[in-house]
Amino acid sequence: LNIFFRYTIPSANPTLFDKVKAKVKSTFDFSLEKFSHQLRVYKSEEEIELLKKVWEITMEAHEWAMRLTQPNAHEAYIRAVTSFVLESHYSSHAYPPIVASGAHGRTLHYSVDNDILRDGELILMDVGGRRFGYCGDVSRTWPVNCKFTPDQKELYNLLIKAQNVVYLTASEWTKRSVTTRELISASSKFLCDNLKKLGVPADKCSAVTRHSVSHPIGVDVHDASVLPEIVIREGFAFTIEPGIYFSDDSWVPKRFRQMALRIEDDCIATTRESKKQNVICPTAKYARSIKAIESICGSALMPE
Repeated sequence: LNIFFRYTIPSANPTLFDKVKAKVKSTFDFSLEKFSHQLRVYKSEEEIELLKKVWEITMEAHEWAMRLTQPNAHEAYIRAVTSFVLESHYSSHAYPPIVASGAHGRTLHYSVDNDILRDGELILMDVGGRRFGYCGDVSRTWPVNCKFTPDQKELYNLLIKAQNVVYLTASEWTKRSVTTRELISASSKFLCDNLKKLGVPADKCSAVTRHSVSHPIGVDVHDASVLPEIVIREGFAFTIEPGIYFSDDSWVPKRFRQMALRIEDDCIATTRESKKQNVICPTAKYARSIKAIESICGSALMPE
């Protein structure tokens, strides 16, 4: 339309010309970007199979990283393990990998990966593969020494429960209209209520949780990013990723200072896979619970 009006000779009445131009544009003008993103929101059965495969490869990379974790190893070493696994499956990183130990986990997009893994600290790893144009996006948090402390367990289990709250909310899509904004609200309320019980001031909740709990995923890691709110329907692929990030400020309970944890899984709203579930999260069946992580962590290391 802009091209049309640029090269159309204005009428003798400029005011009339402007009115006609405005009317035509308001009737026919639309965002091609927004339109194309709307086409990408709900995946076909073929797309879902491609996503499930790259998610499987992504989780293999995560589990191998856990198996080869030990104190005094290097963040870059763990990153290299994930690169090797992805590339051995003809995949690549969908985004710069995040391997953040200790306080580095508070930096959401930490990509320096140049520090030592210290005994007693946590590793927050956010790694996703890309294969045949489709992406994975998964986060796991585990101890450098492969054993969660009681305080680490308390926060980790809180995130597991937050994931479940979001999962149950999303699962209502077959009964009523559920939007991505509702997932964010459900997570925020649950985490803020429980952080308050742990001694976090009510007005500091957003400073601890810091980011949205979900985003669409597909040909982009943050797929259909121009759409502010999406109705969950058949074929909608999305993440569930609650996180907690504590600074060393005086208002932070001492036992949690400098801790950073995130758990992120990739999910699909679908009734085709199971009669009992209308949301499936294929990545959640891999090492996710404390027991599973402690069992696999360090298991591939050579005995001293």
